[in-house]
Amino acid sequence: MAAFEKVVRLDPRHAEAAAQLACLHGWRSYEAGTAQAGEAERQLETTWARRALDIDPRCGLAWSLLGAVEVQGRRENPELAVEYAVKGVCLAPHQAQVHITMATILSGPGSVGLFIAGGRRSMELDPMDLTGPAFVALGLAWMGRAEEALANVDRALLREPGHALLNGTVRPYALVRLGRLDEAEAHYARLGKPPGPTIRFWSAVDRGQTGEARALAGPLLAHWLGPKERAIDIGNAVLFNAPYLVRAGLSDDAIRLLQRSVDVGAIPCLDWLLANPEMQQLRRDPRFAQILRATRDSAAMVARHLDQAKARGELPEYLQKPLEDLHGHIAEASRLGP
Repeated sequence: MAAFEKVVRLDPRHAEAAAQLACLHGWRSYEAGTAQAGEAERQLETTWARRALDIDPRCGLAWSLLGAVEVQGRRENPELAVEYAVKGVCLAPHQAQVHITMATILSGPGSVGLFIAGGRRSMELDPMDLTGPAFVALGLAWMGRAEEALANVDRALLREPGHALLNGTVRPYALVRLGRLDEAEAHYARLGKPPGPTIRFWSAVDRGQTGEARALAGPLLAHWLGPKERAIDIGNAVLFNAPYLVRAGLSDDAIRLLQRSVDVGAIPCLDWLLANPEMQQLRRDPRFAQILRATRDSAAMVARHLDQAKARGELPEYLQKPLEDLHGHIAEASRLGP
């Protein structure tokens, strides 16, 4: 932070330094944990991003960060977030950060395929930043490819054994998805901390301990559905936990969590909603049709912005296939409902 502030003092017209300050304030906002706690940092993120754009209207990082502001806030204008994220990758295709931001914004309401693609492009551009491998591994695990996910995690951890996201979330999640519950618990033991209530909930479901699973689910649901939970965290809660709620016999709670995510603008990923076996079980519930329709319509909005970038000749090559796949998912969702 101090280094970029010094750059701006020495050169007030340095757009990249202003954008990097916006990025750092955005990270502080996310780390605050709640929308209210991070509001001041989010305002600073906006200020610095707009200052960068005043200097250079083609600063792709600044555009993508304005999209991130929309995601971290109340999501009052999700289409604006998508527009800014697409503009970011088009204007700064060789900057790893914009692809990570794009992956975050376009996955829900778009697809896990876009999330994985953004993570892979970030890995190519900045192999030392392990956010990319973490995103790829998470996406693979969400889509039922946990073996590939674990292989990606373990390769990344060879470079940075203490990486917080890979160690604290991605690796244990992949292990649980593979049914290797004892290994997941041993992983936490090596980290010197006990498994949290979420992973204990997953493990209880996998071990058929229905009573314990439901007891653990109660407080977790109260937290996920509470008024202070951020939209981005509710969206993550759906991907990680809605299938386990279904398997625990709590399908009504899974629907409530999905509906909450739609209500706050954290739309589920369309390809995941269509392919996940537990989500397929929910299709009998009439409320699921409304969730699917909202997800399909939001995915169509994402596809429209990507199509427009493609028509202008600005869409990065690596997004061509995920865009084609997204159109296929939209067509499938349309066949399933009105």
